[in-house]
Amino acid sequence: MTAVIDTNVVAYLLLGTERFVAESHRFMSEVSQGLAPAVWEAALASGVWMAIRQGVMPPEEGPKRLALAGIPQLPFTHPTSAPSSVE
Repeated sequence: MTAVIDTNVVAYLLLGTERFVAESHRFMSEVSQGLAPAVWEAALASGVWMAIRQGVMPPEEGPKRLALAGIPQLPFTHPTSAPSSVE
């Protein structure tokens, strides 16, 4: 089956979202050709960042999960570790 895959489906798999992971896995196992919006990488990185920010996963886990999706390593830092002013 060919399908347009919403970023949430991939996020559920990568994050192991208990409520949706089984259904997402079943769906993905039936897809022979997946299509995705051009911004899927940014949307997925945003979802992982939100999971880190909300304490769903530790910051060091974010790059590992994104690597599973083939996204290059990105630094994840807590908002309080950012500089307080920009020059």
